Amino acid sequence: MTRFLLCCAAILVALGCERPTLVSDTDIEIRAGNTLILRGFSATDTAVVGPEGYRVGGYHDFSPFDSIEINFYAVRLNSGEGTRHILIRVGPANYFGDSLLVQQKEISVVIKRADLVKPHSSALTFFAPDGDGPLIFTHLRVNGW
Repeated sequence: MTRFLLCCAAILVALGCERPTLVSDTDIEIRAGNTLILRGFSATDTAVVGPEGYRVGGYHDFSPFDSIEINFYAVRLNSGEGTRHILIRVGPANYFGDSLLVQQKEISVVIKRADLVKPHSSALTFFAPDGDGPLIFTHLRVNGW
């Protein structure tokens, strides 16, 4: 009888410990509770970015957030072929990148606060390091959660 009760208890515990395979409820709550930190590159919300870079504002405080997401559009000025590299520097030493293979692309980069050297005072600078002419960046949105 004791063995039967132990087996039933083990089955009930195992059923209660089942982990979800899809997005969990906590992930949905975190995404729903995001905060807009920064909007736009400038007053016109457009930046022409080349190898020298384009810095957005002064220093930003990302420390209240577990993660930040940087979204913007990148557009080629010339119709040249080949890959264009895009670098985003957050703080003094953190570089995050993407590439542009088509004429226009939406770029989205998610960064964890733990990956930032100075989350409490980070400059946000964008670069197009390739020498094929500048790119136009628009519709910048930085969200934190």
